[in-house]
Amino acid sequence: MITIPDGMRLQGGQAWMGHEGRGMPVIDVMSGSVLTFTDYGEVWGRDIVTAAQNAELNPNRDVGALFDQIVASVRRK
Repeated sequence: MITIPDGMRLQGGQAWMGHEGRGMPVIDVMSGSVLTFTDYGEVWGRDIVTAAQNAELNPNRDVGALFDQIVASVRRK
């Protein structure tokens, strides 16, 4: 279970299996940045799209910090 920061919209991605386990991504709708978790709620990886990569993004919006808030909110059931 995660808490989504105010003003952020997330979309669930397709879960996938790899030789290291299963990844479950969530995608920031505004930027297309991806935060991937393992089955155990641990961070597998991040792919952050910046304003330098997409001119339509707000350069003051720190997706990394928003992802940090999501990671800190993880509760395992």
